Amino acid sequence: IGAIEFENRVKEKSFAYIFEQLMKEYDLNSPQLEKIFDVSKTTISNWKNGKATPDMDKLKEIARYFNVNIFIL
Repeated sequence: IGAIEFENRVKEKSFAYIFEQLMKEYDLNSPQLEKIFDVSKTTISNWKNGKATPDMDKLKEIARYFNVNIFIL
């Protein structure tokens, strides 16, 4: 496995990648998610860019909203 392939595999398993995919699947934008999860614009941006991940309580909330197992996130 090459370095680029490895990097792509890791990226696909990251919260940021999965969160972006769920946003697309549910046709949601950042302002909508700010309201749904009661978080700031910066928080959503940080989640999407991989600069931060939600705490456990917020992860549970996200998993419930998107109807996915928390371990997927």
